[in-house]
Amino acid sequence: GLDDLSCSQCVSLLKQVAAGGRTVICSIHTPSAKLFSLFDNVYVISSGQCTYQGYGPDIVPYLINIGISCPTHYNPADFIMEVCSGEYGDCQDRMVSAIDNGRNQNINNKLIPLFDNNSPSGSNITQLEPQIFECVLNKECKNSEWDQFRILLMRMWLQISYRDTVRKKGIFQQMVQLKFLLLCYECVLFTSPTSFGNFISYHGRIIPFYGICFLTSFISESFGLLISSTLNLVNGMFVGPVMMVPFIVFSGYGFGSRYSSIPVLIRILMRFSYLRYSFEALVLVMLRGRKKLDCPENEEFCFFTDLDLFIEIMAMDHGILWVDILALVAFLVVVRSASYYLLRQRLAPNKTFMALQYIARFVKTRMGGGR
Repeated sequence: GLDDLSCSQCVSLLKQVAAGGRTVICSIHTPSAKLFSLFDNVYVISSGQCTYQGYGPDIVPYLINIGISCPTHYNPADFIMEVCSGEYGDCQDRMVSAIDNGRNQNINNKLIPLFDNNSPSGSNITQLEPQIFECVLNKECKNSEWDQFRILLMRMWLQISYRDTVRKKGIFQQMVQLKFLLLCYECVLFTSPTSFGNFISYHGRIIPFYGICFLTSFISESFGLLISSTLNLVNGMFVGPVMMVPFIVFSGYGFGSRYSSIPVLIRILMRFSYLRYSFEALVLVMLRGRKKLDCPENEEFCFFTDLDLFIEIMAMDHGILWVDILALVAFLVVVRSASYYLLRQRLAPNKTFMALQYIARFVKTRMGGGR
């Protein structure tokens, strides 16, 4: 909301602050050529990829090197925004490849201007050789991770101490939560002595049970990473639930019938559902190898006192616990590796991945043009 004069003064002041050895990061909308030339390092992003990184006035020769000529009367900032938006054709891939998606950090070899603090107006500029300034860009000159953690931690505590209202609300909230937790634990105090015998008899099943639950949650998280690293937010919201439908359907197929009655093709498809392995492993951990359940005296007949019969009816009598756990581990490794590979290709695509992107865009363009 600043006018041109106020914005120029603000950016000039920030440049003086940056010249004093501090890092100032700004996000600016449609800057003028004068303001744009004040920035020492410009980072341009389009569709989640870096299309330029470097000194602001160097945008014009950078675009010329990749075959895009900026007109003389154009503002370089406005021109690169138009190029990134596709007004001059699909040039984003060339720009991303030329800058290596932001990894090509060529530092300007020009002399670096610094404001002279002795000047009252700040207009006098001294020249500093790049060799002297290299220590700022050298990784060895940065603060250690412990110093960064300590400074940020102290900053957080100072912010909390300054906000008196937030602190009082937090204390009140913690007191209310503590009261409810005490009420919950009071129930446990009365019931735990009577159920301690059951806990001792079932403690060998707790660790596998929680391990299977953790593996299932990690696999589901990996599928979320796989989808989000490939698609945008809108497409991911639709593809994610549709992708999970086959896993859910085949995980519960055959319940209430014997395993031998399931067709061979369905059995093969069931082996590709990680939820099937998870559900089967949980049932085997909780029910297999247990003694028969007691039948209440008021019941004439109890069908499911034999838990092995229940497992057979659930079509899980052929399941092997360690095989199910190994299958879950294999699912986790494969899906997590695939999500890492796709995310890596999205940041630094190789030729094969870029060719697939070109084909997808070509098909999308042709299909869109025919409508």
